[in-house]
Amino acid sequence: MTARVAHGESISTLCIIKPEAFRLREPIWSRILSSGLRVTLNCSLTLDESQAAGFYRSLPIDRQLPAVRSLLGGPVEIAIVTAADAVERLIRVCGTHSVPIECEPGTIRRDFGEGWDFSDPKIPILRNAIHRCKSPSQAAASIAWLSQICPRV
Repeated sequence: MTARVAHGESISTLCIIKPEAFRLREPIWSRILSSGLRVTLNCSLTLDESQAAGFYRSLPIDRQLPAVRSLLGGPVEIAIVTAADAVERLIRVCGTHSVPIECEPGTIRRDFGEGWDFSDPKIPILRNAIHRCKSPSQAAASIAWLSQICPRV
C-alpha cells in the first residue's frame, strides 16, 4: 500500500498512539476523527525491539535508540488514516513539534504528551503520546513497515 489510495485524491498516513498514551486512546481518536480524518485500518499490539527498530531505521543513528524505546513498554495502537490532506491535517491535530510543551494548545501532543523521561539519563526518551508522519514519502514508508507487522494491511 502506498501513501495514495484508491479513494479519488485521498492520501493515507500512519499514526501510532504510543504506550504512555494507550489508555487515553479514546479522547485521542475523538480528536483525530473530528478533524475529518478517516481510519482505514487500525490494530493494537505490543511491539518488540526489532519491530520498533525497523520502524525508526531511517532516523540518524544517535536518535534511533530513544525513538525505539518510545514505542516499547506496553501496547500501541497503529492506524492508517485518510483524507485529501491527511499528512498536513494529522500534523495540525497532533502538533507541529515533537516536544509536547512546544506544541500548540489543544493539540494531542500538548494535551496528552508527558515530555522528556530521564529515568535512564544516558538515553532520554520523549513521551509525546503519538507518532505522526512528516511527509507523504515518510507516510508511504511507514505504511510499508506496517504491512510487515500487521497482516491486514
